[in-house]
Amino acid sequence: MSGPAEYQRFLTLIAAPPRAVACRDVCEQLGVPIAAKNIEGVRSKLKRLVERG
Repeated sequence: MSGPAEYQRFLTLIAAPPRAVACRDVCEQLGVPIAAKNIEGVRSKLKRLVERG
């Protein structure tokens, strides 16, 4: 699952809390299995969002 809708879900999850968000927490909220490859995939996508502003 990758595309604009997925990135919109990321933005919704990370915009709400007033604290730093762990990639593991984002995986849990998205219903993605907690595994190293999934956590790294989410981390990569979040980094891309930050770089794009």
